[in-house]
Amino acid sequence: MRITWYGHACFKFDFSQGPYVVTDPFDDHVGYPLCREEVDVVTVSHAHSDHNYTESLRGNFTKITRPGLFTFDDLIVQGVKSYHDAENGGRRGDNVIYIFESDDVRIAHMGDLGHEPNLKQYAALTNIDVLLIPIGGYYTIDTDTALKVIDHVRPRVVIPVFPGTNCEYDTARAFERAGAKADVLIIRNLTQQAIAQSLDQLVEAIKRAQIVMLPGGFSGGDEPEGSAKFIVAAFKNPRVK
Repeated sequence: MRITWYGHACFKFDFSQGPYVVTDPFDDHVGYPLCREEVDVVTVSHAHSDHNYTESLRGNFTKITRPGLFTFDDLIVQGVKSYHDAENGGRRGDNVIYIFESDDVRIAHMGDLGHEPNLKQYAALTNIDVLLIPIGGYYTIDTDTALKVIDHVRPRVVIPVFPGTNCEYDTARAFERAGAKADVLIIRNLTQQAIAQSLDQLVEAIKRAQIVMLPGGFSGGDEPEGSAKFIVAAFKNPRVK
């Protein structure tokens, strides 16, 4: 099977026997290109626009938005009730953890989990091969809590979800509260073509802007051997200069 990440908490699972599955598709305010795949099954962890924008998808798909057990030929999907915060949903509502089983692989997508799972939720998270878990903090569990979950679940593979995206959201909202219009630009660097397209978008965004803000954390350049060199190279590129 193959896992494709589209940004934020949106993944596509290609199982050898089908069906095609997409998790938590987002709307255009997230900043990544929309997921426009043709799919058979879509799971939505909670009713926020950065996780439930199924309008971008193609196909006669089944949408799952609740806990329960769902079967599609060779695929079994289990939805487990959880919460978007540490107050039993009192601040941000419910969240659904989804467990997918096919091709002798069990994948757990934790959505916007906001608390450490309880014993009942942990009981569902047995024999997990791939764990997709948020580490952003504030809107979800942070890295420390994620490590506790990983230690308990003991999956074979861990994929951290949106480690920096929340920071971009928080920065944009801060500017908007002050009366500014904020545009979030995500630099895509998986291929040379994606980098070139992102730099062209950066040039156009700078032309429209009065302020260029680099969000904090890793993306803000506090890792001199990582993102800082990338940021310097981007702004010294002839397209941008």
